[in-house]
Amino acid sequence: MSVIGDINRFKTPNELAAYFGLVPRVSQSGDKCYYGRITKTGSSLGRWLAVECAQAMSLSSIPLAATYHRVKAKKGHNVAVVALARKLIVLVWHMLKKQEPYRYAPTARLREKLRKLNPALPAIARDEVAKQDPAEVFKECGLWAPAESSIGEKRAAANNRRTITRLKQKERPSKTEDKNNENYSVLKS
Repeated sequence: MSVIGDINRFKTPNELAAYFGLVPRVSQSGDKCYYGRITKTGSSLGRWLAVECAQAMSLSSIPLAATYHRVKAKKGHNVAVVALARKLIVLVWHMLKKQEPYRYAPTARLREKLRKLNPALPAIARDEVAKQDPAEVFKECGLWAPAESSIGEKRAAANNRRTITRLKQKERPSKTEDKNNENYSVLKS
């Protein structure tokens, strides 16, 4: 927040991303346009923090990590982390400009964090909290609820959840692979 200052200085999310130096360098000549590495202009501390956050997010199974996995398959780890950092900066711009909380947070974890801030909040079993809508949790804590998601946002969130689920399934070895590994270890010893 201290790196950004007043969010009204930035009219668009691209301006904030440019301030952090997370936009590509553009070289144009005639009809040709070349996109290069990121510009690295602006706040190096802010860029470092955004990239570190993106690095941590890439290891988790949150919906935003789907962006990292999609880009990593095509361009590699470093480019994917920077792409996720830029997406995070754009998300922060929208949240600050609209003054809304992050609406896709896991409900149980969200309630756990808000309960630390407000100990008077009654305890609820984790499986019951998962059934709650994040808007209900915000209202319960006396905070404003985020506006209803647009159709595009719902579609993007569903796509990200499918991507994360698919990637988790790829990471788990199948039962036949487990049996083959057990047979190999028995033969080896």
